[in-house]
Amino acid sequence: MSKFHLRDISERLTSSLDLEGVIDQLLAYLRAVQPDWHPTLAFYEGSRDSFVRVYAREHGRLERRDLVVPVDQLPARLVRKFFQPSAFFNADGRRSFLA
Repeated sequence: MSKFHLRDISERLTSSLDLEGVIDQLLAYLRAVQPDWHPTLAFYEGSRDSFVRVYAREHGRLERRDLVVPVDQLPARLVRKFFQPSAFFNADGRRSFLA
């Protein structure tokens, strides 16, 4: 059974008026469910092969950081987790969703 209550998530997201409102509600919900987490959301732009935006909640409000971090500058272990599902499951036959 999931710890995340889909009805609660749906109600929070429905009350949001724009993309940043949805992100804010999602991060607030994750923090409320697991107070020791500090969830963030990063946007990946395929045409630039880079992460271009990061959202996090700081002091109760949404913070947006615009940046450009090319994937080839990330630590290899982190890149494997994003792009190679076998890094999580050690299964050779799985394909990446982002490939």
